[in-house]
Amino acid sequence: IGQTIFQYKILEKLGEGGMGVVYKAHDTKLDRPAALKFLPLHLSASEQDKARFIQEAKTASAMSHPNICTIYSIDEHEGQLFIAMEFVDGVTLRERQGSVNARQAIEIGIQIADGLAAAHEKGIVHRDIKPENIMVRKDGIAQIMDFGLAKLSGASRLTKAGSTVGTAGYMSPEQVQGLETDQRTDIFSLGVILYELFAGRSPFTNAHEAAINYEIVNVDPPPISLVKPDIDAELEAIVFDCLAKEPAERFQTAAEVSRNLRRMKKASSRTRLSGSRAVSSPYGGTPGHLRGQRTGRKIPGLTTGVALIGGLLIGLGVMRWILPTGASDPAQPSTKIRASINLPPDAPLILGYDLPTIGFNSPAIAVSPQGRWLSYVAKTASGRMLYLVDISNGTFRLLPGTEGAVHPFFSPDGEWIGFLTYNGVKKVPRRGGAAVSLCEATSPVLAWWGRSGTIYFTENQNSSLSRVSMDGSKRETVLSTTSFGRFRGGMLPDEGHILTVKPSSISDDYNEISLTDIGTGETKTLIRSGYAPRYVHPGYIVFAHAGNLMAVRFDTTSRDVVGEPVTVATGVTMESLFGILQASASDNGMLTFVPGSDISVGKPAWVDHRGQIEYIDEMPEQVYGELDLAPDDSRIAVHVAAVKDYVWIWDLRRAEGRRIPSPIAEGWPMWSPGGGRIATRTSNSDSFVIHDITPEGAFRNRVTMKSGGFFRGWKPDDEFFTNPFQKQSGPAGSDSLVSPPPPRFGVFFITISPDGRFLSYKSDETGAEEVFLRSYPDGKVLGQVSTGGGTEPIWLPSGRLFYRNGHRWYSTRVTSTPEPKWDSPRLFLDTDFVDTPGWSYDVASDGQRLLMVKRKKPITSSRIDLLTNWSAAFGD
Repeated sequence: IGQTIFQYKILEKLGEGGMGVVYKAHDTKLDRPAALKFLPLHLSASEQDKARFIQEAKTASAMSHPNICTIYSIDEHEGQLFIAMEFVDGVTLRERQGSVNARQAIEIGIQIADGLAAAHEKGIVHRDIKPENIMVRKDGIAQIMDFGLAKLSGASRLTKAGSTVGTAGYMSPEQVQGLETDQRTDIFSLGVILYELFAGRSPFTNAHEAAINYEIVNVDPPPISLVKPDIDAELEAIVFDCLAKEPAERFQTAAEVSRNLRRMKKASSRTRLSGSRAVSSPYGGTPGHLRGQRTGRKIPGLTTGVALIGGLLIGLGVMRWILPTGASDPAQPSTKIRASINLPPDAPLILGYDLPTIGFNSPAIAVSPQGRWLSYVAKTASGRMLYLVDISNGTFRLLPGTEGAVHPFFSPDGEWIGFLTYNGVKKVPRRGGAAVSLCEATSPVLAWWGRSGTIYFTENQNSSLSRVSMDGSKRETVLSTTSFGRFRGGMLPDEGHILTVKPSSISDDYNEISLTDIGTGETKTLIRSGYAPRYVHPGYIVFAHAGNLMAVRFDTTSRDVVGEPVTVATGVTMESLFGILQASASDNGMLTFVPGSDISVGKPAWVDHRGQIEYIDEMPEQVYGELDLAPDDSRIAVHVAAVKDYVWIWDLRRAEGRRIPSPIAEGWPMWSPGGGRIATRTSNSDSFVIHDITPEGAFRNRVTMKSGGFFRGWKPDDEFFTNPFQKQSGPAGSDSLVSPPPPRFGVFFITISPDGRFLSYKSDETGAEEVFLRSYPDGKVLGQVSTGGGTEPIWLPSGRLFYRNGHRWYSTRVTSTPEPKWDSPRLFLDTDFVDTPGWSYDVASDGQRLLMVKRKKPITSSRIDLLTNWSAAFGD
């Protein structure tokens, strides 16, 4: 501040963001105010950033228009590039949004469209239109700023590695998916701005970037008329024409948008936009959540849904009306009712902290088909046990004999409650009595009680489907996972078809819901994106997506969906990384669910042995997969969930990321011991791609290798080796290097010690998930390291071995002389975290702290919500 650079005297710092730091200055030669935008010093060494910065100036300086900020020159001072530009005396549109009325919003929209039209005529696409990049001067003129992401026709594509081209919430569907863009991508972004100006809120409402991106590609925004009933229907139609998912269905030019908005401006001068004329939604019908609500007396054990539906009180009489005694097909109420059940302080839901050994939750609540009874997995002084709630009077009852329960489900008549444990299937009478063991099971996750009396359940972390008769006399495996996906859905009433999820991303938010014929294995796609689907009587599929509970009509005759999905409840606890939904539906129109969000969303953080948390603030909150520290702790390689998954290299010293370039989706990163190479696994295959990394951080020499399973495939000398327990193909023959044990499930999380003499791995050969050691390469079994469960072993160069059991981490030291031995494992850390596919943590090289993904939002454990007549969302 105060110094003079060329003819510019620096007056004050205006702000910092995007690709530059901006200062207000005075042009001493021409005696006028100016703004100087400098490339940040910590980025100035990057030739790519310099080239991008110069392109920004050249792009913007090619235009002269009253609605585009004028560029004066580009210079360099002490190694730093800067742009001298027009000083705009005003505020950003973001700062103005709350004070803009409808007429002003139309005028601002016209000016932005005019500026874009001028840029598009010169072949320039901005690609980052957002309120922060629109300045509104004191005289009301709107000007487009920051062409740092612009693409000039014929120019090279210079985009910052590791970043998405655009800003979350304002990108077009083609930007989100990494497709080619043209001027129509700016029109979509303009549509988002117009929606915000008229509706006072964003068209895409989720809290994290991955979910927002999904909505941009797949979900139509709610009509503006829901929150602004008096908006002109034609004006609303203009906004939604800008927001069309397919570029061909949008306005094709910004000039078209301007002409239509000018027409609305003229019309509004004759008929005020704020008039009392009611307009209909362009989608037709009255939204279910706008219909009237019932009131009544408060029920014992239930709380009012004041914060959820405008002061709703549900009375005991109403609940009896919902659940008439003696009725086989009770009438449903004509309006939606939402209420909450407060759980006992000494018996909250088990969710969040107490993960099973295998690592992830099962659905912890279930409502009976008749809608009267609710069962949930409670955290008690005796451990995991089932509680039963009588919804009609709000009473709670502990169910003896249900110790170790992970997932409840009801029989069709509601007289039995089935439940899964870590290793079996059981049932207990609802009216009271001893629990009955039906069969053993390997890592079961989900279960359903068919109308025939047969109980179906998934095993091996949803990779196989089994069934057992209700008396336990017959057990068999029905189907194993093939190309159609994992068993993360429910059975149809015919018990011959099951809903499955076909993976393409580690996050099920981006995966397809399909229907699989159990007899033939044939499958067909039903829903483009979502997970945890359940068939609900009399003809719906409910499923999870982006924190919302969705539903679509389903025809049991054609076995196909009818129409488009609708949102029936927002703010529901779910887990996109493992396809789990904390909700259950009755046959008479009641949904029960745990309020919350996608608990797979988190932020990378360091956690020391005392439990002290240090978030890596610059890394966004989103859905991550496996993360791996470079040997010197300077960089993190992390699997990021997206429409196409990718690996992000985050430099902790420079606080910036770089995406590994790849034409295909990749994940599961593994640094080599020397830190100069990294391996990633290609999507839905057992192929690994080896990347060499230059000292400057560039990637080169891609080599593809075949292997399989979860393992860290590097020897101490930086040589990549294939899974030693997996049969190999190639010149060496087809035998595995090490004979595997005879597990019921498999051998996973294999890693080699720093000296190359030991293999650690997880296996269930003893009947439980445990960590074992073998010598290498002879494969001699040395023994079991963990006690009481263990998984995900990780070595340090010192020979120290870490592993995880649920939310607890242990460590031991392994030595090889005079003979192999190890200390008794000691507890290192006990903390909640986001469990991710693959290794869900890494250890700093000094062994003093762990790197993991932590949730910043708490998980609900004290409340379950009820929603009746949810099908009102369909107009039923």
